Amino acid sequence: MDSVVVIHHDNVPHVERFCNRIKFDAPSADIDRYISEEILPIIREKSPKLICIKDNLSDNYMELLGIRVAYHIRLSKELGDMRYVPIMILSDLDAYLLCKIDKLSKILMSKNIFLTANSFRQIEDMRDRAIKPLTEKAYHEEFLSLIHVEEPQDFLSHHAITNEWSIYQWAKMLGAKSEAIDANEKRISSMLYFKYILAKSGIEQIADEKLIKDLKLGGRVLFVDDRWSEGWKDVMGSYLKKIYPNIGYDTLEYNFKDKRVEDIQEALKEKIKSFDADVIVLDLRLLESDDSLNSIKDISGFKIIDTIHQINPGIQIVMFTASGDSRILDELNRKKILGYVKKDAPNERYETETKSFNKLGLLIKEGVQKSYLKEIWNITKEIDKLPLWEKKSEDALYAQLHEDIDTIFKMLDSNMQQREIYVALTIFRCLEHINNIYIIDKEKGKRCYWKDNHQEIEFNKKNTIEKLLKILEERVGLSKEEFKDELYAFNSFRNHQQHSDKKAKAPSIDKLIHWFRLLEKIVKKM
Repeated sequence: MDSVVVIHHDNVPHVERFCNRIKFDAPSADIDRYISEEILPIIREKSPKLICIKDNLSDNYMELLGIRVAYHIRLSKELGDMRYVPIMILSDLDAYLLCKIDKLSKILMSKNIFLTANSFRQIEDMRDRAIKPLTEKAYHEEFLSLIHVEEPQDFLSHHAITNEWSIYQWAKMLGAKSEAIDANEKRISSMLYFKYILAKSGIEQIADEKLIKDLKLGGRVLFVDDRWSEGWKDVMGSYLKKIYPNIGYDTLEYNFKDKRVEDIQEALKEKIKSFDADVIVLDLRLLESDDSLNSIKDISGFKIIDTIHQINPGIQIVMFTASGDSRILDELNRKKILGYVKKDAPNERYETETKSFNKLGLLIKEGVQKSYLKEIWNITKEIDKLPLWEKKSEDALYAQLHEDIDTIFKMLDSNMQQREIYVALTIFRCLEHINNIYIIDKEKGKRCYWKDNHQEIEFNKKNTIEKLLKILEERVGLSKEEFKDELYAFNSFRNHQQHSDKKAKAPSIDKLIHWFRLLEKIVKKM
């Protein structure tokens, strides 16, 4: 019986008559790994035409490990065509009772799986029948479509399963390699559940031409995920190198285990000091305790979003989450983030992988292109820190100037149409506020006086810019020659925008920052 392999636990009659017999003697710790690393290699070596398996392969008769071995044979791609050979399940029970004991016994309903009495003669008869292996078509239609393997209940969490699967899936599709990625693959490749998911879905390396790329895009991306050391750091690095090779990339390499949210917040603040990120790709659940929280808003990722906004709301955030909970996703949409990308759970196909890749890439690109918001915010905060506002807290003109300065970031960080034009006009209005703080106009602007001493001011031309230049030179202590050309160019834009039938082109972000810097210089000297 060289063509037959019998898998037993010293519980098959006359087992010694079989040349190819495998004694199943698994440790209780990791049955799937034992089957994958000890049993399957022997089967591959023997190349049988018929595999006979005793239903129970331990001292516990109710533990139908033989059924589990049959699944491994059918679902292990490394066996090649040997996955399709006929399998006999040797049992003293009927199919009804076996299904009552273990749901996996549903495999008995699939093609080329035969339930027979546990006897030598039954094996001989089956061998003599020379049943043909499954075809590829029958494998999918009369095996895969009929079975279901449930998520293991003894796994750490759904969050952990999703991460391990996603690391494996993304790494395979990107062709990414590293020690951490290999270790993750070894961890999950023996698990029956993952073999089942892989057989159902299939993973192929994604073609480069299907990825959205920009070889010139610069910027800096920081990755924050508690599973960074398990492969995510390397997967994300490989992904960014493929699509945006000029982007700077770093990871918050932090031991998240047994930490509090406050600890992560401090670690992130220090990291941002050393790595000035434009975009942060942030995992939603960074702590093991997140899974047991009653309030969505207490999940660590939500609190870290708030921390990032406190540091600089110009830093763009992309959430990278294993959660498919609609309440959580709705709450994320209410946060000031660019968007989120799902880590596809094995049993949840929210996005095709290519769509997920490109969605993440587009969000990162959008975030990098908004990096100017960080500088706008920094200018705003530098102005906010000036003692000027406290000294002049009762003055309505100073309050209006301060309010308009604070509005600039909010407008640029909005979806307002023509926001660049409105920001430019707001900066110019701030210059007009400065004029009104120092100068009083009388007789409809024909005569002007200093507010502090009521002396009349002589001008060659009475306009907003000449007034401002006079203030710079005589009250603020700045050289009017340094500002004159820039302020007149700014004034020309403003007049063209407000008084011409043909509107001016929206100013560039660089020009807006330049004008804002001019305003900052003036206000700091006031």
